Amino acid sequence: MSRIIYLCPFPADVITGGVKTAYRHVELLVEMGYDAWVWQPAGHPFWFRSEGRLIDGFSEETLRPDDVLVFPEVIGFPEFAPLLHTRRPCTKLLFCQNQYYVFNDLIPKTTYAQLGFRDVFCSCGPIKRMLESVLGLKDVALIPYDIDRERFRPRAKRLQIAAIPRKMPRHASMIAFMFKAKYPDTRHVPFVVIENFTEDQLAETLGASDILLSLSHFEGLGLIPIEAMASGCLVAGYHGHGGLEYARPENGFWFGADEHESVADALHALVKGIGAGEAWIDAMREEGQKVADRYNLPATRQALAAYYGCLGLHPGQ
Repeated sequence: MSRIIYLCPFPADVITGGVKTAYRHVELLVEMGYDAWVWQPAGHPFWFRSEGRLIDGFSEETLRPDDVLVFPEVIGFPEFAPLLHTRRPCTKLLFCQNQYYVFNDLIPKTTYAQLGFRDVFCSCGPIKRMLESVLGLKDVALIPYDIDRERFRPRAKRLQIAAIPRKMPRHASMIAFMFKAKYPDTRHVPFVVIENFTEDQLAETLGASDILLSLSHFEGLGLIPIEAMASGCLVAGYHGHGGLEYARPENGFWFGADEHESVADALHALVKGIGAGEAWIDAMREEGQKVADRYNLPATRQALAAYYGCLGLHPGQ
């Protein structure tokens, strides 16, 4: 049986949705009967739980002719060089989860086909459109994300604003200052900074928070706002471009990366609306739930099975 190996040669403390999704794919593929693995020499990340299997002792020297290697889009990292440039027979696929990480010393100087990739697939519409428009790829397959609705769910709410400043720390600080300076009547509302949290801690915090300050930046999709909506948060902040796949006026307050004061104004509107029990607050929460519903396990499983099936890879073969 062919081994499907998702390559994640990153430190175990790197917190990124792309790594979590690789493990998720491996979990689902194993459930379907495939021989699927994650290659992460540093070991399983500390911040999320997964039954995705780690392969030990894997290297270029242990490659089998029927191995299927699934690279992330960041193929310019030196850790990938031996497997990327190997002369040993194998099948190479590229799973792109962020279109903005595609460009490096290799792309666009060469093409994925010239590098030996059989195919490129992706995780959402904005990535698919850019791969096809900018790189000229044809009919890029899309395997959508699924949100764990058992983990990301509403809990007893507190009037607080959750924020993950990792990608936009200056923006986060600026908005907090603007919010407090412009609106003294809501200075009492705390900002809860989410940093180096486990997935369970993230879910608990989002579930308990009334509001998420979205700090999406150069996103393929932007999972955090969707997880927040699944958790019953009202969202205001940056769409990060990838978020335009789901960002609508009825499900949040969404802005470009330079609309700082507008974000502060939107946070204030949410706080006042919650305090007044406005009907539009409940309607916005409900619309957020509808967004989260679109990213579901059956759709991910079906797309994953269909993709590998189209490549001629079937369980038990």
